[in-house]
Amino acid sequence: QSTWGDQVNTVMRCLIENKNEDDMDDKCHKMIELYQIVSLESVQVSPSFARACVADVNKLCHAEDVKTKSGAVNCLATINTEDIMKNSNFRISKQCRSQLKFEVLQRSESAQLDPELQQYCMTDMDRLCKGVPLDNGQMFECLRQHQDKLTPSCHKKLFVREQQQAEDESTDYGLQHNCAAEIREHCRQVTEPGHLLHCLVIQVERQRQNMGANADQADSVSQLFTKKCYQAVGQRLETRARDFRLTGSLLNACLDDVKKNCPIYDGSTLLGEKEFMGQVTGCLRSMYFKSAPSDGSVKLNANCRAELHNWIEDTQLNYKFDRPFSDHCSSDIATYCKNEAEAEEDSHAEGLVEECLKRIYILGKHPLQPQCEKEIYRLVSEARVDIHLDIRLFRACAVELRHYCNDVPLGDARQVSCLMTVRRGLMKGGGRLNHECTKELDGRIEMWNKVMKDAPLESIADLVDKVSASPFKWYFTMILLSVLLLLFIVGACCGRVTKRVPVTMKNR
Repeated sequence: QSTWGDQVNTVMRCLIENKNEDDMDDKCHKMIELYQIVSLESVQVSPSFARACVADVNKLCHAEDVKTKSGAVNCLATINTEDIMKNSNFRISKQCRSQLKFEVLQRSESAQLDPELQQYCMTDMDRLCKGVPLDNGQMFECLRQHQDKLTPSCHKKLFVREQQQAEDESTDYGLQHNCAAEIREHCRQVTEPGHLLHCLVIQVERQRQNMGANADQADSVSQLFTKKCYQAVGQRLETRARDFRLTGSLLNACLDDVKKNCPIYDGSTLLGEKEFMGQVTGCLRSMYFKSAPSDGSVKLNANCRAELHNWIEDTQLNYKFDRPFSDHCSSDIATYCKNEAEAEEDSHAEGLVEECLKRIYILGKHPLQPQCEKEIYRLVSEARVDIHLDIRLFRACAVELRHYCNDVPLGDARQVSCLMTVRRGLMKGGGRLNHECTKELDGRIEMWNKVMKDAPLESIADLVDKVSASPFKWYFTMILLSVLLLLFIVGACCGRVTKRVPVTMKNR
């Protein structure tokens, strides 16, 4: 009897996993969904879940959670995500965690299988997603696309679901379903939680670089990555730009650095409903570019730097994935760069909006919002530190970088300095840049000079950063040291400038 029961559970699991296949019989599909919905009412209706998790449910969940299977799944999913976020020992047994992954994946497939989310978001579903099917992940994708329009209660509940999926992308039905072929082809080897999305982004960028940057070739890339996979990846990149906790690998690597260096993080519970809207990632990003491994001023641990580097590279696919830039420059983009924004959406080309605003800033023909100017200054400064973030310059000089600067480490503007050395004819052994690389580099030098000249100084730290980034920083340093030396000599030779007071006067 036990063997027969195992066979039934195996068959049901197979049917559930394949219920959305094109050749699945409609009547069978409906019966499978009915079974799933009915099983939510009680843990005992789902023998495989009861056998794997009933002990964990009784041990870890409150009495009100165990009344229904959906409540038990929500309880265990929350506990499991907290354990992953805190990098602590799992409180849930290995057998139950395996079954829980299957249950959470099915929950993200259909809103009907998530009564709690459906309760909080029913109004939003009717208002924003009318006519969208509840199953096959379509309702969840619709809610994601309307994040900024959701009611507060729905927004908070969806945010918790997104945090759970960010920690284990294998439970994100929308990503797994829409990118199934791409995952099998390019990312089958990815097993570490939180790295699947980055793997897909790397493949998109690699194919883009191989095919070129013009719109026609970008369309060819989109044929290799299906439109629905592009949309799923893009939606998740845009979503995770809101909060550092929506990138599981970044959270796990950088939490200690966030607590130490980012005052905006108030110590809220990791799995919480409050969002930081890009402020924490902005803090980390600032430290990443201000710290320099070469001079020992690194403020971030090595794992955090590596994960943050991946995160920053992913944001280059579309300007919307850089939340501070897209928020502060939205009105200027709509006014001056509307065509470029549409081109990025239609052809999957990258960097068009940023280049449009940089050009307007350099030419000075149109006034930009002050906050947007600061974001442009940040982008230009970051790209000078890491040339990979300057798409146009990197592609124009790709051959020269491989030939002359292949052994030059990334960061600290070292590869840019290498190109400038070649440009000035100072490279040992000789060398020269091609016309396109020379043109782009000269344009960038003009841009850097203007940014350094116009950058606002809001603190002593900004002044130090500005001097540090200047090509004449050693000149300024020598002047400062000369002034200090002169003051020391004058003080040593002339004594105190103030009039000496006799001891008898002091003791009165």
